[in-house]
Amino acid sequence: MGVIANKIRQAIYGVDVREDIAQGIEAVESLREEFDIQVISAGNSNSEIVAARCGETSLPVKIGKIDSSLVDIPKNVIPTNYTGAVVTFIDDDATLATINNWKVIADAKGIKINLAVITSKVGGSAVYGGYRFLTLTELKSLQSEGFEIVSHSETHPHLELISDAQLDAEMKNSLEWIKANGFGQLENAIVEPYGYFSAIDDLRIKNIIRKYYQYGINVNNKNNPSPIDNFHINRIHSDARDLVGLKSALDEAIINGSWVVVLSHCWDSAHWDSTKVSDFIDYIQSKNVPIMTVSDAVKIKGNAIAVGEYTSNSNAFISRDGKFLFGQKGKTVYSEDETSDMDRAITDYEALAITVQPFNTASDLAAGKGGSIVTFRQGVLKNSENYSSQIYFNYNSNLIKRRFWNNTTNAWSVWTTIYSVQENWITPTLLNGWINAVDQTPIQYMKDTMGFVHLKGCATGGTANTSIFELPAGYRLAAKYLIPTVQKDASYVMSSAALSIETSGKIYVNALSANTVSLNVAPFKAE
Repeated sequence: MGVIANKIRQAIYGVDVREDIAQGIEAVESLREEFDIQVISAGNSNSEIVAARCGETSLPVKIGKIDSSLVDIPKNVIPTNYTGAVVTFIDDDATLATINNWKVIADAKGIKINLAVITSKVGGSAVYGGYRFLTLTELKSLQSEGFEIVSHSETHPHLELISDAQLDAEMKNSLEWIKANGFGQLENAIVEPYGYFSAIDDLRIKNIIRKYYQYGINVNNKNNPSPIDNFHINRIHSDARDLVGLKSALDEAIINGSWVVVLSHCWDSAHWDSTKVSDFIDYIQSKNVPIMTVSDAVKIKGNAIAVGEYTSNSNAFISRDGKFLFGQKGKTVYSEDETSDMDRAITDYEALAITVQPFNTASDLAAGKGGSIVTFRQGVLKNSENYSSQIYFNYNSNLIKRRFWNNTTNAWSVWTTIYSVQENWITPTLLNGWINAVDQTPIQYMKDTMGFVHLKGCATGGTANTSIFELPAGYRLAAKYLIPTVQKDASYVMSSAALSIETSGKIYVNALSANTVSLNVAPFKAE
């Protein structure tokens, strides 16, 4: 069993974890029969066997209760820095068929999908394919279960046939409805009605959509390789593809690490096939490909940087899984020198070019962990150098930073974090008799993605001018900092106090007239 336990600890994918647990349970079942025979034969004469029952009538009953306490293993366990295929299902129009047809399958398979809502039709009397549109209450109930609501425009027009003013109103009004009713995700998306636009109409539509939404989802029957076009995310049409065609799209995505977005109209009885959809989901899960809603999928397959129009020759797109697309007007230079000076002048880089260069841990001045820098040198005229910039990608993490060249100082600006995974709260070791106050938030600290240090909790038991705890390097200040706070005595009488944060990281309370002091103070920028 020790071997099986180690395999579970080391497994990355959900399917591996489930298989290892299954092997462990099979081993327990084999032992169960042997133990049961011994228990029956021994009766109550063997004290060790009696103890193993823990008060139950037999050992199998005890083991059965242990089995019933096991939690379900998640179907989608996504490893850090995942770059493989992802699948998202979007059912258009949000009719009662979504509950009667799609939700039954989704619940059985343990997945969640997106519903594309025509905002003016919610709760209305009109029908599609014999199904009424869902009410606001029904949509909120689905959202509470993990289904995700996105816009499908206000009235579902042919976008290429309406004026710019009408198109603007469709985008604006639909987004206002989405947000007003509590459906706005971190990154809002609109599913464009009908789709299949000409290149000219597509660009016109995209330019208006980008005023309101972060993502535009079309059709075009293609997968989405990284980096994606934010305002033209392709969908494959499940209504028009058989199971073989759907499987083929997934197989291609697995090879290319693409995002597969699947369109359906489950109200359309002429094309909806529950068996086909169910079988396709089984195939996806057999390949251990995660099925995610749009807002979750873009955290993996969205872009960290998206500058310019995707189809133009002047752009810069960098995906969150490390792939990039740059316009063809500039030249891309690849350097293999990992030890050069990361802070060297912009004039050391090729003009009118993009330079991609790795840095090892020793030469990494941005994070000290090793990473790559993409340098954009805009031109050779002095004033144009002010528009030059660098983007830093840390190896084996989601940390991304950016900085700019300053012609006045002839130096790079400080690095600014533009994307990072927020760290958890950290519990410090309390010093000098200080302890956490009873019935109060425990003392902890953390640094947010913008570099500000946060403190929380209440301390008691210590004396004034003795260190409560010490902040480690990276969380300290360049100069001594005094922060106002409050203290309270045993009768809950409040009075003012001050925390002193030293450059050494030590935190004191300057004067203590009560027995408890609050560390719930304003955040401060780390050195």
